Parts: sequence; C-alpha cells; structure tokens
Amino acid sequence: IPREQIHITSKVWPEAEGRWVEDGFAAVLDAVNASVAALGTRADLYLIHWPVNPEQRIEYWLALEEAQRLGLARSIGVSNFGVAHLQQLIDSPRTSVVPAANEVELHPFLRKDEIEAFCAARGIRLIAYSPLARALRLDHPSLEAAAARHGVSTAQVLVRWSVQHGYVPLPKSVRSERVAQNVDVFGFELSAQEMAALDALDERLFTEWEEWGQLDPTALP
Repeated sequence: IPREQIHITSKVWPEAEGRWVEDGFAAVLDAVNASVAALGTRADLYLIHWPVNPEQRIEYWLALEEAQRLGLARSIGVSNFGVAHLQQLIDSPRTSVVPAANEVELHPFLRKDEIEAFCAARGIRLIAYSPLARALRLDHPSLEAAAARHGVSTAQVLVRWSVQHGYVPLPKSVRSERVAQNVDVFGFELSAQEMAALDALDERLFTEWEEWGQLDPTALP
C-alpha cells in the first residue's frame, strides 16, 4: 500500500510525574522523536492524549508545534480536551497553531455538544473514539428500529450517526467482517427524525475510563 494512502495517527501520553511535570517540552519532543523513528516515517496527526498537568499544558503544545515545524508530524491536535483546555492553548500568546483535531469519546449515549460547538467554530475536527459505546447499547430500541428500516446493523447506525454529525468515527473490531461492515455506511442516510431520536439518548455513558471511576477527562482542571 503506498504511504500516501495510509493515515498514521500517534499520541503522546503525559504522566503526572518525572519529566512530564518538570520539563514537559523536552519530554513531549523526545517522545515524538522516538515514535517517529520507530515508525520510520512522519505521523500524519500527532495528539496529546489528555489534558493532565495544567502547568505544563502549554509546554506540551509548544513541543508539538516544534515537532510539526521539524516535519515529524503533518498535523497536530489533542485528545480528551474540554473547552477550557482548548481555549487555554488558543489564547496563549506563546502558541501559534490551533489544534487540527480533538479526539473525544462520542456516541449518542455520550454527547459533547459544548465541545462540538467550540471546535466547529474554530475549524477543529472532532474525532469520535468508542463510537459504538463498546457495544453496551447495541440492542437499544431506537438503534434497532433505524437498523431495521435501512437493512443495516445497529453498529452501522452508530457509525452513520457520527458521520452525519461531521465527526471522524473510530470503530474498532478484531474481526475482519466487522471492520468491513463498520466502514460500509455510505449506502444509506438517517432521516432527520432518526437523527433526532438518537440525539436524545444521551445518558453520560463513559465507556473508556471505568478504571478511574467514570472520569470525564474533558472536565479536568
């Protein structure tokens, strides 16, 4: 497969100790250099995984800006950042690049409307991880009704919901047939009524941070 047909996203995951809280700029830049060296090619998108260590947050972002300037990453962005975190990066007189993307958990059972509106107004693309809600609600009646009307799976309905909202969904599966099915969502379109029904399902269902007590990383200080 030609390199130009492959999109590589990588992340740096700051920790709450050591160099991450002492010299965030060097820690991030070293991590990016190491991963790009291991890849043997630049990243198309490099993200800061979460908004930890607020006193180092600008240093982390400046390191990604430097990585982009050096050609280690074509685009740079963040993950799990809330509006306040994004505003901090954008408003800083030291930064010069607006994040290209913000990757957050997004599905009908966990809406992020405030983040969506903020990102849309500033050209920040929303990437939806866990768009299938870890299969915890695939048997929901609203999903089953839409799936039956369109002759698709409930997982495909969830992916299509993300697409119609303008998100970049990241469904995961270890089964090749499911992977193929999850990208086969362009042969149907959810109606306005179906979208509204799915939009109304928000129950603050966090599926990726259970080990930390259902933490919402976008609400960190």
